[in-house]
Amino acid sequence: MGMKRTGKIAITLVMVLLLVLTIGCAPSPGEIPPTPTPAPEAVTPPPPPEGITPPSTPEPAPSPIPEANFRLLISDDVNAIGDFQSLMVTISSVGVHKAGEVGAWLEFPPATDELDLVPLQEENAQEIWSGDLPDGQYTMVFVYVSAIEGILNNGDPTTVKLPSDKLHINTNFDIAGDSPVSFVFDLSVVAAGSEQSGIKYILKPVVSQSGPNQEFTEVSPERERERERLRLELEGDIALGETVTLLVTFEGEPIVGAEVVVNGEEIGTTGDDGTINFTIPEDADELKIEVKLGELEGELEIEFSEAE
Repeated sequence: MGMKRTGKIAITLVMVLLLVLTIGCAPSPGEIPPTPTPAPEAVTPPPPPEGITPPSTPEPAPSPIPEANFRLLISDDVNAIGDFQSLMVTISSVGVHKAGEVGAWLEFPPATDELDLVPLQEENAQEIWSGDLPDGQYTMVFVYVSAIEGILNNGDPTTVKLPSDKLHINTNFDIAGDSPVSFVFDLSVVAAGSEQSGIKYILKPVVSQSGPNQEFTEVSPERERERERLRLELEGDIALGETVTLLVTFEGEPIVGAEVVVNGEEIGTTGDDGTINFTIPEDADELKIEVKLGELEGELEIEFSEAE
């Protein structure tokens, strides 16, 4: 009897505890249990009005390109360059010599391997290489020239010789830190001989006009030598044996003093109104007119048929 009563009492106590816990967790009378807050939905912005482009997100600015600490430029000292219509120099390599080290030669292929010296007179200069050299003192700059092609003002080719295939200048300059050096390598073409024996030309460096402290005006390779064109117009009856008038203009203005060549024969120069008269040869198969004034030039060709 005693054990049964004890078991009933234990069961009753467990049920009472469960009832108490259930009552404690239940909401109070009249209390509404809280409703969980829903997660916010993603909001899509409305499209821009038709015809209006929304502003784009600006891209980050590119990092600045570090400037090379050495630039090599070519210039031409005025000497006999006035004899030339063009003087093309082909450069195979350039280099420098570093002081204090035996055999410390640094050699590079040029970025521009061919240039015309005629537009590079006086302070005009053109860059042929740029890059970074190790810090230190340098004693020499050299330029290897593999070919030279000279055309005189009359259109004839001429030979221009070099003392050697390597033009070099002995001068000291320093490369230090972020201080860039622009080195002007000045060249000069000089005449040798006489008209009786034949004039020859020599290309050589000019030490006094070369170095890192020279003033220069940089010439862009794209504009190294732009040939402007003259406009040629014929007036009159263009037929064999007829006298015609040639009008030469540039940008709408008449050109005075231009040399005129017809079928290989020089006939004179244009007058104050930019014109010149000449007779078309009766036996000509074609008419070729060439006009030149300094850097300005123009050409006109007309073919004649047998019927004409």
